[in-house]
Amino acid sequence: RTEAEATAAKVEIACERILALRSMQELSALHSASSRMLMPSQARNLLLDAGTPGPDGEAARRELTEALAAMSALKVQLGELREQKSEVVQALEVKVNQMKEHNCTMEAALKTAEAEQEEQRQADLAVQGPSLCDCNPPAEMILRQVTALNSQDFSRWYWVCPKPVRRRCGRKFFDDSVPRNTAELVDRLKNGF
Repeated sequence: RTEAEATAAKVEIACERILALRSMQELSALHSASSRMLMPSQARNLLLDAGTPGPDGEAARRELTEALAAMSALKVQLGELREQKSEVVQALEVKVNQMKEHNCTMEAALKTAEAEQEEQRQADLAVQGPSLCDCNPPAEMILRQVTALNSQDFSRWYWVCPKPVRRRCGRKFFDDSVPRNTAELVDRLKNGF
């Protein structure tokens, strides 16, 4: 990664943290606003009291009016917050789609590079000719893959003498230019080759 990409990634992480903090503050404000709302039983009692004449009825009507204004303000605040959050969600959906496209492009480039590397390896092998073992007369060595699960070299490829194990010469060498494809080997082992 270049320095500019690293800096951009740090800025993006900082922006995400700021958005998370802002969301926490908004949740806290909504919680405190909703905790000041009247409970249904309190509202029912105030409605009953508001119907009575005199100062008690006037106080109940005033409290109901304040509660209604607070509920209306909370409703407006929730609507605004919903709009903001839907805009954030839409922006994140666009970003996720861009990341998916970038990921597909990177995977395609990786597959192309692996194919080119394999072609180059095959071309180099064709130019060099097959390796020969130390037997008399020498035989063309064969390519095998380590399938022992408890081996440190599991899924590595190696060249070995083609003769049966007991008559085989000791020549063997690993070829790390061949991709290991460990997951593919494990699948083959699960399915009994």
